[in-house]
Amino acid sequence: MIVSPLTLKKRWQKVEVIRLFNESDTARRIGAAYSEAYIPRRSLVRIIAEVAALAAYAKPNKPLQRTEARVARPGR
Repeated sequence: MIVSPLTLKKRWQKVEVIRLFNESDTARRIGAAYSEAYIPRRSLVRIIAEVAALAAYAKPNKPLQRTEARVARPGR
């Protein structure tokens, strides 16, 4: 699910954006969660920007899983 102008859902609430990120594979992989305690003090735009930055710049705790099969190299 992606937050973009083309999604069917046109109105996002702060808590929905935070929960979408916290339940994502990305959040689990990087070992990060955005606290719901910040909801009253932050605007929706700021929450989206902070969640995006967290996802983009965080270092993963676990390596990414390979999605392609390894190709055997011919012997030398």
